[in-house]
Amino acid sequence: MRAMHGVIALALGFSAQASAKDFTSEQKNKLQNVVREQLLDSESAKFKLGKYQGGTVYCGLVNSKNSFGGYAGNAVFQVFVLPSGGFQFLGMGDGDSSSVPSTTITQSCAEHGYTF
Repeated sequence: MRAMHGVIALALGFSAQASAKDFTSEQKNKLQNVVREQLLDSESAKFKLGKYQGGTVYCGLVNSKNSFGGYAGNAVFQVFVLPSGGFQFLGMGDGDSSSVPSTTITQSCAEHGYTF
């Protein structure tokens, strides 16, 4: 029973930390850097960041150049919002909104309140 109370208290504390508010400029830079690490051409990244919906997940869009040097199209990405204020990369679509990776991440983002 004590363990259950500890788990509930931890969950309540974590969800209270991750309330809906816009990220600071510093947090946006950290978020973008976490996503850039996954890109072929990180310098070409163009982000579309919406309002943070609260909780432990954030979703946005990024467009970057592919191996042919052209922009691949907006790819949906998903990051875990850490209690420390940092971010952990979870996944990214591939710029094709009908592909399995893109639809899977878009669906997960929709479940967290993000629409594109």
